Amino acid sequence: MKKLLLLAAATSLSAFGFGQTILYDKMTGATGGIIQSAWWEPNGTDYDVYTWDDFTLTANSTVNEVYWRGAGPDGISGFSIRFYESIGGGSQPKITALPENETPADYLKGYDVSGIAGATAVPGTSLFEYHYSLPTSLTLQGNTKYWVKVTANMTTFPFWGMATSTSALGDGRNFRYFTGGPYFLPGNGDTAFQLRGTTTVPEPSTLVAAGIGLSLLVRRRFRKKES
Repeated sequence: MKKLLLLAAATSLSAFGFGQTILYDKMTGATGGIIQSAWWEPNGTDYDVYTWDDFTLTANSTVNEVYWRGAGPDGISGFSIRFYESIGGGSQPKITALPENETPADYLKGYDVSGIAGATAVPGTSLFEYHYSLPTSLTLQGNTKYWVKVTANMTTFPFWGMATSTSALGDGRNFRYFTGGPYFLPGNGDTAFQLRGTTTVPEPSTLVAAGIGLSLLVRRRFRKKES
């Protein structure tokens, strides 16, 4: 019976979103080509390309980790990760400044990654997997379209890019900015990334109800024991 009570408690907490989980996944199984998203230090070049891709979470959630797959880490000094709201209709991110001129006021939230973000070769492919734990979490609404842009900061000229996702979650499209234009264009292919975190903790009244349910279960056990 003790095991049953522990299982009931764990199940209840899991239902309320405690513990890290995969919130959104377009990374698993990525085997496609490379979609360029790189900036060359120290001042950029006309070959810089920035790529956004959209995502929609199924419930209100807090993002704590970002994973992504792409080309190898040679020449990378770091990454930038930026999250954006979507414009009405959802066809592109809400952009208020050119990527090379952005400030925190121009995106929902941003993170700067130093180094190669734990680059690990993906067996059986030419791809590498990267990972970053967000120093400050990001809370997002469920059933709402957002966009994420992962850009490599390069010290050498060969471009870096995200792997092309094969996930059924994708719509086969991304959104891109070419510095050499300069111009914005929709692009083909989804980028391979994954978001991990927790679903939002429920209202206090919901937690109280769950506590009452567990309490009744324990009380019932003790009554049976006494009889």
